[in-house]
Amino acid sequence: VWLILFGTLILTGPLLLFYPQLNRVPWLFSLLGFFLLGAAILYAGTDRRMDRPPLPGFIWIAVIYLPFSLLMLAFSEGSLGVEMTAVKRQFQFWGLMFALAIVPIDKRTIYRWAAFLLFIALLQLPMSLYQYIVLMPMRLNMPNRVVPIDIVAGTFEAELMGGGNSNVMAYFLIVCLVGVLAMWRDKVVSLPMGAALLLLILLPLGLGETKLALVMLPVALLAVYGDLVRK
Repeated sequence: VWLILFGTLILTGPLLLFYPQLNRVPWLFSLLGFFLLGAAILYAGTDRRMDRPPLPGFIWIAVIYLPFSLLMLAFSEGSLGVEMTAVKRQFQFWGLMFALAIVPIDKRTIYRWAAFLLFIALLQLPMSLYQYIVLMPMRLNMPNRVVPIDIVAGTFEAELMGGGNSNVMAYFLIVCLVGVLAMWRDKVVSLPMGAALLLLILLPLGLGETKLALVMLPVALLAVYGDLVRK
């Protein structure tokens, strides 16, 4: 799990940005994700605990969706390479989802993962500033309708001569923002600390000018304060 989190959220983005010839490196972490998926399914099949909690509903939806999606590949008109890339993109980290839902994990490990994700969220600001100040001007007036601002993707994948996963960065930051708001509301962090964390998370969203944030921010606020709205 640590390798997947570090490799996908910190390593591969900057690596492909500065060394695009290493574009096969992300496949290593994808293979880890598929291995984790198999391990989680094997654990579920051999777990004989009487007090085993029921699986979340979204896991059952995923179980139905997975073979259906693979079956649809038979009707695809793309090449085998394109189909394999599609499977990689779609399911490469489902293993993490299944493992978190199936395998019992102690609270201390979960707290460490949460702290690590928050650390990654804070890394997006210096990386986004570099991309905005240094790399974005280099993309001005590029051919093939290259959008300069798309390079602002933080530690997520981006290409100097192509597009960038700025939407993925925005989605990740908004998920972390929900976590900070929840900790703030539950008084896990103080008001000054919470405000500082929120500011550091929101700044990369502004630099990236991602339209997804306009849709997801209200959803995030509703997720945290929805009970107050219902009252």
